[in-house]
Amino acid sequence: MKKIFVNIFLVLSFFSFLGVTSAFSKDPKTLVVAVTGEIESLDVMQLAAPRAWSVAWAVYGNAMEWGKTEKNGLEYVSYDFRPGLIESWSHEMVGTSLVYTLNIRKGCKFKSGNELTSADFVYRTERMQALRPWNNTVWGLNTGHEGYEIIDDYTFKVNIDAPNPISHIGMSQMTMMIPDSGEMKANHTADDPWAEKFIRTKDLGIGAYRISRSVPGVETILEKNNDYCAPEYMQAKFDKILVKIIPDLAQQVQLLRSGDVDLAPELPAKELMDLLGDNDISVLSFDSTTFLALGLNNKMEPFNNKKVRQALAYATPSSDIIDAVYMGKGQIPSSLITRGTIGALEDIWPYNYDLEKAKSLLNEAGYGDGFDMDLVFNLSASTHADSAIFIKDSFSKIGVNVNLKPESPAAFQEKLRKKEQPTFMYEMLSWTNDAGYSYDMIYSPGGFANYPNYESSLVNETIKNAWVVMDDDERFPMYYEAQRALDDDVPTIIITQPHRMIALRSDLGGYAKYFDEMPRYHEMFRK
Repeated sequence: MKKIFVNIFLVLSFFSFLGVTSAFSKDPKTLVVAVTGEIESLDVMQLAAPRAWSVAWAVYGNAMEWGKTEKNGLEYVSYDFRPGLIESWSHEMVGTSLVYTLNIRKGCKFKSGNELTSADFVYRTERMQALRPWNNTVWGLNTGHEGYEIIDDYTFKVNIDAPNPISHIGMSQMTMMIPDSGEMKANHTADDPWAEKFIRTKDLGIGAYRISRSVPGVETILEKNNDYCAPEYMQAKFDKILVKIIPDLAQQVQLLRSGDVDLAPELPAKELMDLLGDNDISVLSFDSTTFLALGLNNKMEPFNNKKVRQALAYATPSSDIIDAVYMGKGQIPSSLITRGTIGALEDIWPYNYDLEKAKSLLNEAGYGDGFDMDLVFNLSASTHADSAIFIKDSFSKIGVNVNLKPESPAAFQEKLRKKEQPTFMYEMLSWTNDAGYSYDMIYSPGGFANYPNYESSLVNETIKNAWVVMDDDERFPMYYEAQRALDDDVPTIIITQPHRMIALRSDLGGYAKYFDEMPRYHEMFRK
Protein backbone atom coordinates (compact mmCIF):
# COMPACT_ATOMS: atom_id res chain seq x y z
CA MET A 1 0.00 0.00 0.00
CA LYS A 2 2.85 2.35 0.88
CA LYS A 3 4.53 1.66 -2.50
CA ILE A 4 1.28 2.41 -4.36
CA PHE A 5 0.91 5.68 -2.45
CA VAL A 6 4.47 6.72 -3.31
CA ASN A 7 3.93 5.97 -7.00
CA ILE A 8 0.70 7.96 -7.04
CA PHE A 9 2.50 10.84 -5.31
CA LEU A 10 5.25 10.86 -7.95
CA VAL A 11 2.72 10.85 -10.79
CA LEU A 12 0.76 13.69 -9.21
CA SER A 13 4.03 15.60 -8.64
CA PHE A 14 4.88 15.19 -12.31
CA PHE A 15 1.58 16.57 -13.54
CA SER A 16 1.74 19.31 -10.89
CA PHE A 17 5.10 20.31 -12.34
CA LEU A 18 3.65 20.51 -15.84
CA GLY A 19 0.75 22.59 -14.60
CA VAL A 20 2.85 25.04 -12.63
CA THR A 21 5.56 25.49 -15.24
CA SER A 22 3.73 25.33 -18.55
CA ALA A 23 3.70 29.10 -18.86
CA PHE A 24 7.37 29.31 -17.98
CA SER A 25 8.67 26.46 -20.13
CA LYS A 26 7.03 27.88 -23.28
CA ASP A 27 8.46 31.32 -22.55
CA PRO A 28 11.97 31.62 -24.03
CA LYS A 29 12.73 34.35 -21.50
CA THR A 30 12.45 31.92 -18.58
CA LEU A 31 15.17 29.48 -17.54
CA VAL A 32 13.83 26.26 -16.00
CA VAL A 33 16.21 24.28 -13.78
CA ALA A 34 15.51 20.85 -12.29
CA VAL A 35 17.15 19.89 -8.99
CA THR A 36 16.67 16.85 -6.78
CA GLY A 37 16.37 18.48 -3.35
CA GLU A 38 15.49 21.58 -1.39
CA ILE A 39 17.39 24.87 -1.09
CA GLU A 40 18.41 24.50 2.54
CA SER A 41 19.66 28.06 3.04
CA LEU A 42 20.75 31.24 1.27
CA ASP A 43 23.15 32.30 4.03
CA VAL A 44 26.81 32.19 3.02
CA MET A 45 27.57 30.90 6.54
CA GLN A 46 25.21 27.94 6.16
CA LEU A 47 25.39 27.10 2.46
CA ALA A 48 26.67 23.67 1.45
CA ALA A 49 24.74 22.06 -1.40
CA PRO A 50 25.63 23.37 -4.89
CA ARG A 51 21.95 23.88 -5.72
CA ALA A 52 21.69 26.44 -2.93
CA TRP A 53 24.89 28.20 -3.95
CA SER A 54 23.68 28.58 -7.54
CA VAL A 55 20.56 30.39 -6.32
CA ALA A 56 22.61 32.47 -3.88
CA TRP A 57 24.98 33.58 -6.65
CA ALA A 58 21.96 34.92 -8.53
CA VAL A 59 20.67 37.03 -5.64
CA TYR A 60 24.07 38.17 -4.32
CA GLY A 61 26.16 39.95 -6.94
CA ASN A 62 29.95 39.73 -6.86
CA ALA A 63 31.87 42.70 -5.53
CA MET A 64 34.74 41.66 -7.80
CA GLU A 65 33.68 39.75 -10.92
CA TRP A 66 35.76 36.89 -12.30
CA GLY A 67 37.62 37.15 -15.59
CA LYS A 68 36.78 34.75 -18.43
CA THR A 69 38.78 32.89 -21.08
CA GLU A 70 37.60 30.39 -23.69
CA LYS A 71 39.12 26.98 -24.30
CA ASN A 72 37.75 24.27 -26.60
CA GLY A 73 34.36 25.97 -26.78
CA LEU A 74 33.92 26.27 -22.99
CA GLU A 75 34.43 29.36 -20.88
CA TYR A 76 36.79 29.14 -17.90
CA VAL A 77 37.08 31.75 -15.17
CA SER A 78 40.40 33.37 -14.26
CA TYR A 79 41.82 35.51 -11.47
CA ASP A 80 41.81 38.57 -13.74
CA PHE A 81 39.05 40.21 -11.72
CA ARG A 82 36.75 42.85 -13.18
CA PRO A 83 34.71 45.57 -11.44
CA GLY A 84 31.42 44.49 -9.91
CA LEU A 85 29.72 46.04 -6.88
CA ILE A 86 33.24 47.25 -6.15
CA GLU A 87 33.92 49.79 -8.91
CA SER A 88 37.70 50.02 -8.53
CA TRP A 89 40.49 48.98 -6.17
CA SER A 90 44.22 49.29 -5.58
CA HIS A 91 46.72 47.72 -3.20
CA GLU A 92 50.12 48.43 -1.75
CA MET A 93 52.50 47.03 0.84
CA VAL A 94 52.67 49.12 3.99
CA GLY A 95 55.41 47.70 6.14
CA THR A 96 54.60 43.97 6.41
CA SER A 97 50.88 44.44 5.63
CA LEU A 98 49.06 44.29 2.32
CA VAL A 99 46.58 47.18 2.21
CA TYR A 100 43.64 47.26 -0.25
CA THR A 101 41.66 50.41 -0.98
CA LEU A 102 38.21 49.62 -2.41
CA ASN A 103 35.66 51.96 -3.97
CA ILE A 104 32.01 50.92 -3.92
CA ARG A 105 29.73 51.51 -6.89
CA LYS A 106 27.24 54.24 -5.91
CA GLY A 107 23.49 53.82 -6.12
CA CYS A 108 23.37 50.06 -5.45
CA LYS A 109 20.30 49.28 -3.36
CA PHE A 110 19.03 46.27 -1.45
CA LYS A 111 15.41 45.13 -1.69
CA SER A 112 14.70 47.12 1.49
CA GLY A 113 15.81 50.33 -0.22
CA ASN A 114 18.97 50.58 1.89
CA GLU A 115 22.01 51.61 -0.13
CA LEU A 116 25.16 49.49 -0.22
CA THR A 117 27.89 51.22 1.82
CA SER A 118 31.22 50.47 3.44
CA ALA A 119 29.38 49.49 6.63
CA ASP A 120 27.84 46.48 4.87
CA PHE A 121 31.27 45.12 3.94
CA VAL A 122 32.54 45.59 7.49
CA TYR A 123 29.44 43.84 8.88
CA ARG A 124 29.94 40.87 6.57
CA THR A 125 33.50 40.40 7.81
CA GLU A 126 32.50 40.91 11.45
CA ARG A 127 29.76 38.28 11.11
CA MET A 128 32.18 35.92 9.39
CA GLN A 129 34.68 36.47 12.19
CA ALA A 130 32.05 35.52 14.77
CA LEU A 131 30.64 32.48 12.96
CA ARG A 132 33.38 31.17 10.68
CA PRO A 133 36.68 32.99 11.30
CA TRP A 134 38.71 30.71 9.03
CA ASN A 135 37.19 32.51 6.03
CA ASN A 136 39.12 35.60 7.08
CA THR A 137 42.35 34.11 8.40
CA VAL A 138 43.05 31.84 5.42
CA TRP A 139 43.62 34.96 3.31
CA GLY A 140 45.85 36.56 5.94
CA LEU A 141 43.26 38.82 7.63
CA ASN A 142 43.88 37.73 11.22
CA THR A 143 42.43 40.93 12.69
CA GLY A 144 39.04 40.43 11.00
CA HIS A 145 36.81 43.51 10.87
CA GLU A 146 39.31 45.39 13.01
CA GLY A 147 41.53 45.44 9.93
CA TYR A 148 38.93 47.57 8.10
CA GLU A 149 39.11 51.34 7.93
CA ILE A 150 36.04 53.20 6.63
CA ILE A 151 37.07 56.31 4.69
CA ASP A 152 33.51 57.26 3.73
CA ASP A 153 30.25 55.54 2.70
CA TYR A 154 31.77 54.38 -0.58
CA THR A 155 35.45 53.86 0.24
CA PHE A 156 37.16 51.56 2.72
CA LYS A 157 40.54 49.98 3.31
CA VAL A 158 41.41 46.42 4.30
CA ASN A 159 44.67 45.81 6.13
CA ILE A 160 45.76 42.21 5.52
CA ASP A 161 48.15 41.87 8.41
CA ALA A 162 49.61 38.44 7.51
CA PRO A 163 49.67 38.31 3.70
CA ASN A 164 50.25 34.91 2.12
CA PRO A 165 50.65 33.62 -1.46
CA ILE A 166 46.87 33.58 -2.09
CA SER A 167 45.89 36.88 -0.44
CA HIS A 168 45.36 38.43 -3.89
CA ILE A 169 42.58 35.91 -4.51
CA GLY A 170 41.15 36.39 -1.04
CA MET A 171 39.87 39.92 -1.55
CA SER A 172 37.26 38.61 -4.00
CA GLN A 173 36.17 35.98 -1.46
CA MET A 174 36.06 38.32 1.53
CA THR A 175 33.82 40.76 -0.34
CA MET A 176 31.37 38.26 -1.88
CA MET A 177 27.73 37.86 -0.84
CA ILE A 178 27.30 41.08 1.12
CA PRO A 179 24.00 41.10 3.05
CA ASP A 180 21.86 44.10 3.94
CA SER A 181 23.42 44.93 7.32
CA GLY A 182 20.54 47.23 8.25
CA GLU A 183 17.98 44.45 7.86
CA MET A 184 20.26 41.93 9.53
CA LYS A 185 20.97 44.06 12.60
CA ALA A 186 17.25 44.76 13.01
CA ASN A 187 16.77 41.02 13.40
CA HIS A 188 19.60 40.24 15.82
CA THR A 189 18.12 38.61 18.93
CA ALA A 190 19.46 37.09 22.13
CA ASP A 191 18.69 33.62 20.79
CA ASP A 192 19.94 34.42 17.28
CA PRO A 193 22.65 37.08 17.69
CA TRP A 194 23.72 36.99 14.03
CA ALA A 195 20.25 36.51 12.47
CA GLU A 196 21.06 33.04 11.11
CA LYS A 197 17.41 31.98 11.21
CA PHE A 198 16.23 35.25 9.68
CA ILE A 199 18.57 35.19 6.67
CA ARG A 200 18.16 31.50 5.90
CA THR A 201 15.44 31.97 3.28
CA LYS A 202 15.80 35.71 2.56
CA ASP A 203 17.46 37.29 -0.48
CA LEU A 204 19.22 40.09 1.37
CA GLY A 205 21.85 40.76 -1.27
CA ILE A 206 22.15 42.92 -4.37
CA GLY A 207 22.17 40.65 -7.38
CA ALA A 208 20.86 40.05 -10.88
CA TYR A 209 17.69 38.41 -9.49
CA ARG A 210 15.32 38.61 -6.57
CA ILE A 211 13.14 35.87 -5.15
CA SER A 212 9.48 36.33 -6.05
CA ARG A 213 8.21 32.99 -4.74
CA SER A 214 9.66 30.14 -2.71
CA VAL A 215 7.78 27.03 -1.62
CA PRO A 216 9.96 24.67 0.45
CA GLY A 217 10.28 21.28 -1.19
CA VAL A 218 8.53 22.51 -4.36
CA GLU A 219 10.11 25.44 -6.21
CA THR A 220 11.88 28.77 -6.09
CA ILE A 221 11.12 31.49 -8.65
CA LEU A 222 13.59 34.30 -9.31
CA GLU A 223 12.68 37.48 -11.18
CA LYS A 224 15.11 39.82 -12.91
CA ASN A 225 16.24 42.74 -10.78
CA ASN A 226 15.64 45.65 -13.15
CA ASP A 227 17.35 48.04 -10.72
CA TYR A 228 20.59 46.06 -10.59
CA CYS A 229 23.47 48.53 -10.53
CA ALA A 230 26.22 46.23 -11.84
CA PRO A 231 28.00 46.45 -15.23
CA GLU A 232 26.36 44.97 -18.33
CA TYR A 233 28.38 41.74 -18.14
CA MET A 234 26.76 40.97 -14.76
CA GLN A 235 23.16 41.70 -15.78
CA ALA A 236 20.45 39.01 -15.94
CA LYS A 237 19.84 37.39 -19.32
CA PHE A 238 16.47 35.76 -18.50
CA ASP A 239 13.41 37.54 -17.13
CA LYS A 240 12.72 34.64 -14.74
CA ILE A 241 14.42 31.56 -13.38
CA LEU A 242 12.34 28.67 -12.09
CA VAL A 243 14.23 26.20 -9.90
CA LYS A 244 11.95 23.19 -9.60
CA ILE A 245 12.51 20.34 -7.15
CA ILE A 246 12.03 17.04 -8.99
CA PRO A 247 13.39 14.14 -6.92
CA ASP A 248 12.63 11.56 -9.61
CA LEU A 249 15.60 11.41 -12.01
CA ALA A 250 13.61 9.73 -14.80
CA GLN A 251 11.19 12.67 -14.76
CA GLN A 252 14.08 15.10 -15.00
CA VAL A 253 15.38 13.27 -18.07
CA GLN A 254 11.92 13.21 -19.69
CA LEU A 255 11.34 16.93 -19.05
CA LEU A 256 14.80 17.80 -20.35
CA ARG A 257 14.14 15.83 -23.54
CA SER A 258 10.77 17.51 -24.04
CA GLY A 259 12.19 20.99 -23.52
CA ASP A 260 10.12 21.70 -20.39
CA VAL A 261 13.41 21.81 -18.46
CA ASP A 262 16.48 23.70 -19.74
CA LEU A 263 19.12 22.60 -17.26
CA ALA A 264 19.51 19.53 -15.01
CA PRO A 265 22.80 20.04 -13.12
CA GLU A 266 22.39 17.12 -10.70
CA LEU A 267 21.73 14.20 -13.04
CA PRO A 268 24.16 11.34 -12.29
CA ALA A 269 26.26 9.56 -14.91
CA LYS A 270 23.79 6.72 -15.49
CA GLU A 271 21.12 9.12 -16.70
CA LEU A 272 23.55 11.40 -18.51
CA MET A 273 24.96 8.58 -20.62
CA ASP A 274 21.49 8.00 -22.09
CA LEU A 275 21.35 11.64 -23.22
CA LEU A 276 24.59 11.65 -25.20
CA GLY A 277 22.92 10.82 -28.52
CA ASP A 278 20.22 13.49 -28.27
CA ASN A 279 20.95 16.40 -30.64
CA ASP A 280 18.76 18.77 -28.60
CA ILE A 281 20.79 18.20 -25.43
CA SER A 282 24.41 19.03 -24.64
CA VAL A 283 26.28 17.02 -22.00
CA LEU A 284 29.35 18.89 -20.80
CA SER A 285 32.09 16.82 -19.16
CA PHE A 286 35.48 17.65 -17.65
CA ASP A 287 37.91 16.36 -15.04
CA SER A 288 37.23 17.61 -11.54
CA THR A 289 39.26 18.08 -8.37
CA THR A 290 36.13 17.21 -6.36
CA PHE A 291 36.35 14.08 -4.26
CA LEU A 292 33.59 11.75 -3.12
CA ALA A 293 34.50 10.37 0.28
CA LEU A 294 33.40 8.29 3.21
CA GLY A 295 33.89 10.71 6.09
CA LEU A 296 34.91 9.35 9.49
CA ASN A 297 34.52 11.40 12.66
CA ASN A 298 38.01 11.14 14.13
CA LYS A 299 36.79 12.14 17.59
CA MET A 300 34.31 9.25 17.87
CA GLU A 301 35.04 5.60 18.61
CA PRO A 302 36.09 3.43 16.87
CA PHE A 303 37.06 5.95 14.16
CA ASN A 304 39.56 7.64 16.48
CA ASN A 305 41.70 4.52 15.92
CA LYS A 306 43.96 4.90 12.87
CA LYS A 307 44.10 1.16 12.20
CA VAL A 308 40.29 1.04 12.04
CA ARG A 309 40.30 3.88 9.52
CA GLN A 310 43.00 2.16 7.47
CA ALA A 311 41.06 -1.13 7.56
CA LEU A 312 37.95 0.56 6.21
CA ALA A 313 40.03 2.24 3.50
CA TYR A 314 41.31 -1.16 2.33
CA ALA A 315 37.72 -2.46 2.31
CA THR A 316 36.25 0.44 0.29
CA PRO A 317 35.30 -0.82 -3.21
CA SER A 318 36.27 2.27 -5.22
CA SER A 319 36.55 0.52 -8.60
CA ASP A 320 33.12 -1.10 -8.26
CA ILE A 321 31.56 2.25 -7.35
CA ILE A 322 33.27 4.05 -10.23
CA ASP A 323 32.09 1.41 -12.71
CA ALA A 324 28.53 0.89 -11.45
CA VAL A 325 27.52 4.25 -9.97
CA TYR A 326 29.53 6.61 -12.15
CA MET A 327 29.54 4.46 -15.30
CA GLY A 328 33.32 4.62 -15.42
CA LYS A 329 33.27 8.44 -15.34
CA GLY A 330 35.51 8.90 -12.34
CA GLN A 331 39.18 8.92 -11.43
CA ILE A 332 40.66 6.42 -8.99
CA PRO A 333 41.82 7.87 -5.65
CA SER A 334 45.11 9.76 -5.88
CA SER A 335 45.48 11.28 -2.40
CA LEU A 336 43.52 13.22 0.19
CA ILE A 337 44.84 16.29 -1.63
CA THR A 338 43.21 15.51 -4.95
CA ARG A 339 44.68 14.97 -8.39
CA GLY A 340 44.87 18.27 -10.26
CA THR A 341 45.53 20.36 -7.14
CA ILE A 342 48.43 22.76 -7.75
CA GLY A 343 51.33 21.93 -5.44
CA ALA A 344 50.23 18.39 -4.54
CA LEU A 345 51.80 14.97 -5.07
CA GLU A 346 49.70 12.62 -7.19
CA ASP A 347 48.99 8.87 -7.23
CA ILE A 348 50.28 8.18 -3.73
CA TRP A 349 47.05 6.73 -2.26
CA PRO A 350 48.21 3.50 -0.55
CA TYR A 351 44.86 1.73 -0.14
CA ASN A 352 44.18 -0.81 -2.86
CA TYR A 353 41.16 -3.03 -2.30
CA ASP A 354 42.36 -5.79 0.05
CA LEU A 355 39.87 -7.46 2.40
CA GLU A 356 42.49 -9.67 4.05
CA LYS A 357 44.59 -6.62 4.90
CA ALA A 358 41.47 -4.93 6.23
CA LYS A 359 40.64 -7.89 8.50
CA SER A 360 44.22 -8.00 9.79
CA LEU A 361 44.18 -4.30 10.68
CA LEU A 362 40.83 -4.62 12.47
CA ASN A 363 42.25 -7.46 14.51
CA GLU A 364 45.32 -5.38 15.42
CA ALA A 365 43.03 -2.53 16.44
CA GLY A 366 41.09 -4.79 18.81
CA TYR A 367 38.02 -5.13 16.59
CA GLY A 368 38.56 -8.64 15.26
CA ASP A 369 34.85 -9.38 15.69
CA GLY A 370 33.89 -6.24 13.80
CA PHE A 371 31.42 -3.59 14.94
CA ASP A 372 28.23 -1.78 13.96
CA MET A 373 28.31 1.67 12.35
CA ASP A 374 25.76 4.19 11.09
CA LEU A 375 26.47 5.64 7.64
CA VAL A 376 24.57 8.89 7.03
CA PHE A 377 23.95 10.30 3.57
CA ASN A 378 21.99 13.08 1.91
CA LEU A 379 18.68 11.68 0.69
CA SER A 380 18.74 13.92 -2.41
CA ALA A 381 22.18 12.68 -3.58
CA SER A 382 21.48 9.49 -5.52
CA THR A 383 25.16 8.72 -6.19
CA HIS A 384 25.88 8.88 -2.47
CA ALA A 385 23.01 6.52 -1.71
CA ASP A 386 24.10 4.07 -4.39
CA SER A 387 27.73 4.21 -3.25
CA ALA A 388 26.69 3.58 0.34
CA ILE A 389 25.06 0.30 -0.70
CA PHE A 390 28.35 -0.92 -2.19
CA ILE A 391 30.19 0.11 0.99
CA LYS A 392 27.68 -1.69 3.19
CA ASP A 393 28.10 -4.90 1.19
CA SER A 394 31.89 -4.76 1.19
CA PHE A 395 32.25 -3.87 4.88
CA SER A 396 30.02 -6.82 5.81
CA LYS A 397 32.78 -9.09 4.48
CA ILE A 398 35.16 -7.85 7.20
CA GLY A 399 32.58 -8.08 9.99
CA VAL A 400 31.47 -4.44 9.97
CA ASN A 401 27.69 -4.05 9.93
CA VAL A 402 26.64 -0.81 8.25
CA ASN A 403 23.28 0.77 9.02
CA LEU A 404 22.31 3.14 6.20
CA LYS A 405 20.81 6.40 7.48
CA PRO A 406 19.33 8.73 4.82
CA GLU A 407 18.57 12.28 5.94
CA SER A 408 16.91 15.29 4.36
CA PRO A 409 19.31 17.81 2.78
CA ALA A 410 18.74 20.41 5.50
CA ALA A 411 19.17 17.95 8.38
CA PHE A 412 22.22 16.37 6.78
CA GLN A 413 23.99 19.68 6.16
CA GLU A 414 23.23 20.96 9.65
CA LYS A 415 24.68 17.87 11.34
CA LEU A 416 27.65 17.85 8.96
CA ARG A 417 28.44 21.44 9.88
CA LYS A 418 28.19 20.65 13.59
CA LYS A 419 30.25 17.44 13.18
CA GLU A 420 27.58 15.31 14.82
CA GLN A 421 27.69 12.35 12.44
CA PRO A 422 29.91 9.28 13.07
CA THR A 423 30.36 8.43 9.38
CA PHE A 424 28.91 10.14 6.33
CA MET A 425 29.00 10.35 2.54
CA TYR A 426 30.10 13.74 1.24
CA GLU A 427 31.80 15.58 -1.59
CA MET A 428 34.49 18.21 -1.21
CA LEU A 429 36.05 20.70 -3.59
CA SER A 430 38.61 23.41 -2.83
CA TRP A 431 37.44 26.61 -4.53
CA THR A 432 41.00 27.87 -4.67
CA ASN A 433 43.29 25.50 -6.54
CA ASP A 434 46.24 25.56 -4.16
CA ALA A 435 47.53 22.75 -1.95
CA GLY A 436 47.95 25.10 1.01
CA TYR A 437 44.32 26.21 0.78
CA SER A 438 43.15 22.57 0.69
CA TYR A 439 45.16 21.64 3.79
CA ASP A 440 43.90 24.67 5.68
CA MET A 441 40.25 24.32 4.65
CA ILE A 442 39.79 20.55 5.04
CA TYR A 443 42.37 19.31 7.54
CA SER A 444 43.20 22.13 9.97
CA PRO A 445 41.28 22.34 13.27
CA GLY A 446 39.80 25.73 12.30
CA GLY A 447 39.08 24.85 8.67
CA PHE A 448 35.36 25.16 7.97
CA ALA A 449 35.33 21.93 5.92
CA ASN A 450 37.14 19.78 8.49
CA TYR A 451 34.05 17.63 8.82
CA PRO A 452 36.09 14.53 9.86
CA ASN A 453 37.18 16.45 12.99
CA TYR A 454 40.82 15.70 12.21
CA GLU A 455 43.86 17.18 13.93
CA SER A 456 47.55 16.54 13.29
CA SER A 457 50.45 18.47 14.80
CA LEU A 458 52.54 17.77 11.67
CA VAL A 459 49.86 19.06 9.30
CA ASN A 460 49.15 22.09 11.51
CA GLU A 461 52.82 23.01 11.73
CA THR A 462 53.28 22.56 7.98
CA ILE A 463 50.34 24.86 7.23
CA LYS A 464 51.71 27.52 9.58
CA ASN A 465 55.27 27.38 8.23
CA ALA A 466 54.34 27.23 4.54
CA TRP A 467 51.90 30.17 4.53
CA VAL A 468 54.69 32.68 5.11
CA VAL A 469 56.70 31.44 2.10
CA MET A 470 55.74 33.51 -0.94
CA ASP A 471 57.76 31.52 -3.52
CA ASP A 472 55.63 28.57 -4.69
CA ASP A 473 58.68 26.62 -5.87
CA GLU A 474 59.89 26.66 -2.28
CA ARG A 475 56.46 26.43 -0.62
CA PHE A 476 54.86 23.45 -2.37
CA PRO A 477 57.57 20.88 -1.51
CA MET A 478 57.10 21.84 2.14
CA TYR A 479 53.73 20.04 2.04
CA TYR A 480 54.96 16.69 0.71
CA GLU A 481 55.79 15.03 4.05
CA ALA A 482 52.48 16.21 5.49
CA GLN A 483 50.59 14.85 2.47
CA ARG A 484 52.05 11.36 2.90
CA ALA A 485 51.34 11.48 6.64
CA LEU A 486 47.78 12.65 5.94
CA ASP A 487 47.12 9.70 3.63
CA ASP A 488 48.60 7.35 6.23
CA ASP A 489 46.29 8.80 8.91
CA VAL A 490 43.35 8.51 6.44
CA PRO A 491 40.93 10.75 8.41
CA THR A 492 38.50 10.39 5.51
CA ILE A 493 38.39 7.77 2.75
CA ILE A 494 38.55 8.95 -0.85
CA ILE A 495 36.29 6.87 -3.12
CA THR A 496 36.69 8.68 -6.43
CA GLN A 497 37.13 11.99 -8.16
CA PRO A 498 33.97 11.90 -10.28
CA HIS A 499 34.05 13.64 -13.64
CA ARG A 500 31.93 16.78 -13.61
CA MET A 501 29.04 16.28 -16.05
CA ILE A 502 26.09 18.57 -16.66
CA ALA A 503 23.12 18.31 -19.02
CA LEU A 504 21.42 21.28 -20.66
CA ARG A 505 19.37 22.08 -23.74
CA SER A 506 21.54 22.77 -26.77
CA ASP A 507 20.06 26.25 -27.23
CA LEU A 508 21.36 27.30 -23.81
CA GLY A 509 24.57 29.32 -23.56
CA GLY A 510 26.57 31.01 -20.83
CA TYR A 511 27.75 27.99 -18.86
CA ALA A 512 31.28 28.61 -17.54
CA LYS A 513 33.61 26.38 -15.54
CA TYR A 514 34.26 28.08 -12.24
CA PHE A 515 36.82 26.82 -9.74
CA ASP A 516 33.88 25.73 -7.56
CA GLU A 517 32.37 23.95 -10.63
CA MET A 518 28.86 25.23 -9.88
CA PRO A 519 26.55 26.59 -12.60
CA ARG A 520 25.76 30.30 -12.48
CA TYR A 521 22.09 30.49 -13.47
CA HIS A 522 22.25 34.27 -13.75
CA GLU A 523 24.89 34.09 -16.51
CA MET A 524 22.99 31.72 -18.80
CA PHE A 525 21.12 32.83 -21.89
CA ARG A 526 19.03 31.49 -24.76
CA LYS A 527 21.04 31.31 -27.97
